[in-house]
Amino acid sequence: MDTRNWTAWNKFMGLWNADTWAYVPVDNPANTLEATADLPPGNYFVTAMYGIYGVDSYLITKSFTVGARGARYWAVPMTGESSGTFLATYLRAPGTFTAYMTPGVTWSRLVDYGSQNLNLTDVNLGSGETGTAETVGAGPLMPGTGRYGSQTRRERDKLYLYEPIQLTDTAGNPGSDPSTSRTTMTLSAGGTVLKTAASLSLAADVPPAAQLYTLDQTTTHRSQQSLLNTRIQNTWTFSSATTTSARLPLIDVAVGATGLDARNRASGGPVQLTLTPSTRSSDAVTRVDRLEWSADDGATWTAASVTTGGASITVPPGAAFVSLRITAANDRAGTLVRTVTRAFAGPAEPADEKLGTTGEFGGELEISGVTVNGGQPLTVGTAGTFEAMTATYAVSDPVNATIRSGLVLYHGSYTQPDGIIPASVNCVRFQQVIGRCTADFRSYDHRWALNSNALAGDWHVAIWAENAAGTRMIDRHDAATVTLRKATQLTTDATPEPVAKHRTITVAGALSRADWETWTFRPYAGQTVDLQFLQSGASSWNGLRTATSDAAGKLRTTTPAVTSGAFRYRYAGDGASAGISSAADSVAVQ
Repeated sequence: MDTRNWTAWNKFMGLWNADTWAYVPVDNPANTLEATADLPPGNYFVTAMYGIYGVDSYLITKSFTVGARGARYWAVPMTGESSGTFLATYLRAPGTFTAYMTPGVTWSRLVDYGSQNLNLTDVNLGSGETGTAETVGAGPLMPGTGRYGSQTRRERDKLYLYEPIQLTDTAGNPGSDPSTSRTTMTLSAGGTVLKTAASLSLAADVPPAAQLYTLDQTTTHRSQQSLLNTRIQNTWTFSSATTTSARLPLIDVAVGATGLDARNRASGGPVQLTLTPSTRSSDAVTRVDRLEWSADDGATWTAASVTTGGASITVPPGAAFVSLRITAANDRAGTLVRTVTRAFAGPAEPADEKLGTTGEFGGELEISGVTVNGGQPLTVGTAGTFEAMTATYAVSDPVNATIRSGLVLYHGSYTQPDGIIPASVNCVRFQQVIGRCTADFRSYDHRWALNSNALAGDWHVAIWAENAAGTRMIDRHDAATVTLRKATQLTTDATPEPVAKHRTITVAGALSRADWETWTFRPYAGQTVDLQFLQSGASSWNGLRTATSDAAGKLRTTTPAVTSGAFRYRYAGDGASAGISSAADSVAVQ
């Protein structure tokens, strides 16, 4: 157990055998934060009580198994005074939830969405205190410095440039997406390139005299779960001279917006932007000189009228995305030109995309042979899990099939899905110009993603792929479909057993279906089910008649006793429900 407050008292530790409940002595001299015990193989649990005068005490427990001697276990993984433990709340985005927290404890909070993350402010609420409502992830998302300040600085005659925060929301929550982003940085002065880097950081030796520098940072960001912020370019100019240690006076512009929905989409009416410029570690007067927007990914730009309150943009109904270009300056010769491609979404659905090059190595990528789950529907029961499922496809490249790709299943429309299941994709070069890709869907609990009965049915497969250099790209929004069905249960009970020939046999049963909102099996009413018969000694089932499930899912029909054999009900299934045959119930006819 670890804590910064080494004066904490009541640091008692106890150890028990979990199978026999036998107490195991521990060596905990002077109630320190560490204890040792001599344990044979077995199952155990440890408890630790920790308290500080004037605050609440805590009882911490952890179970573990000893397979061999020599292992060491912590009651709770801890660093400093933090527990190191995060409690996950899963929900489909956009969504809302209320968190209930132990009073007097400082809670750190993270938001993970696919490969993206946001780092929220810590919260510490008193007893009975209600926190303020927060909106997380509101766009347009812009580069920022984070809560702890940028690490871009000068130390004597060396510049250390580090700008990792590319996805700050309008509430100031910093975020990033390192696994799906690529960044390049270029530092120059007087038209001469001093240093370049293909990363988020760069360090360069510079002369002591004051001079004007230009820093260009470009980040490309492609993820099948995120359609926005596909390219972010910052071009700063700033003056710097030798100093012991100081932050560089780069310009930032915080952007707020009204008129966007919960998906950062302009669905109607103007979008009002607020623009707040500033210069880091400086009292320089900073202003926004120009705001431009584009509905065609920067092919053409339209200037918006900028006032002290910001600017207003009327988004055309045919726009799928809106890009922003902001130009700012200060009175110390500093400037910033920030271009965010697809800063927010427009009202229109985007079309499939292709990006190719021309000339000797021209051509476009192609996606083919998309197969999900071997071409079979996927059945999900009440546990919210499914067996390992994969999707396979090929990507052809006219030059060299070294491919990076992503895939996601979605339900609903492409820009406004009501369900998403991500996949982890690995592509290998099969031939010089063909890459084979396999997408693996995680088999953990999917109840947070499938928490609506409306999600049963056809799901769409969206795939993007690009070559290693990023010069050729393809994005197909509906490359294939796969059906997700609710699991069903079906029973059969034929009576009487045995039965005299020509007497009546009553065949009862019940049909139920997985409910993805309660995660239980519930009666499935109004469904037509076939009654089938297998004569003793035969190998094929024959249909006798049909029955319809009542409001309780019950089935009941009769048939004359002709010969010995087995009865079963067979449900063919529908677009949202899996077909199933019940277990057979044999009847001897005498």
